[in-house]
Amino acid sequence: MEYEEYEETIPSTKKIKTKKNRIKKIKSKWSLSSRFLYLFYSIILTVAIVYVLADIALRIYFNRYPWYLVSVGLNVVLLCLIYFITVGIRNFTVIGYISTIPSNYLPIEQIDIPKKAYEKIGCELNKASDISSSAVPLPESIPPRGWGRKGTMYENIHFQTAIVQSSSLLESTVLKFNGQLVREPYMTIRQYINILANNKLINRDIGLCYVNNYEHACYSSDEIKEDEYEETMKLLAILLKKMQSKGAKKGHKNSKKK
Repeated sequence: MEYEEYEETIPSTKKIKTKKNRIKKIKSKWSLSSRFLYLFYSIILTVAIVYVLADIALRIYFNRYPWYLVSVGLNVVLLCLIYFITVGIRNFTVIGYISTIPSNYLPIEQIDIPKKAYEKIGCELNKASDISSSAVPLPESIPPRGWGRKGTMYENIHFQTAIVQSSSLLESTVLKFNGQLVREPYMTIRQYINILANNKLINRDIGLCYVNNYEHACYSSDEIKEDEYEETMKLLAILLKKMQSKGAKKGHKNSKKK
């Protein structure tokens, strides 16, 4: 029974669609016919007005009777009134039909719009679908937040963790050249950098830039990007090279003294 009821609903929907299509065709034909009638009627009225004006001029010139002027003038006024009334009715009907169109209406059938416009819209929609289907991002182009991209030298590196752990590398390198410069547990990395700068092991400006990036990685909730990680590691490398060059100079001086 349910299957039979379902079969009965199918033709009803088809009938509704066919009725809608017929109504649309009738409306389109009626709009075209009304346009042609409007143009034809306006042309006839203009020709009649020109003819009447010419007739007035000839009658006044040859006959010179005032009652001819009055009668023909009334005819001209009536024709002008009829013409302007038809124009006004036409404009009001067009405005009324436009106001009945919903603002969110989209023409989806070929009957609703001209053929060229329908083909143009279809072509652009096909282009948009092709572009959206081909614009699939690659897995390596979308790295996880705060991690290095796959296939690069930074793969499996968490930038924030690496920057935080870089301070231990700095401390171990300092202890190789000066065992007394131990970082105490209560000492911040900024205080430690100032101590190293006072002992002329590192450049103070470069050390402060490194500390700013280090504190941003430690205390900020923002994810560290690849360029920030590269900048921090470059600053750390400069600090380590500075210490190594000074350590090499001290070793050379000690060997000369011996």
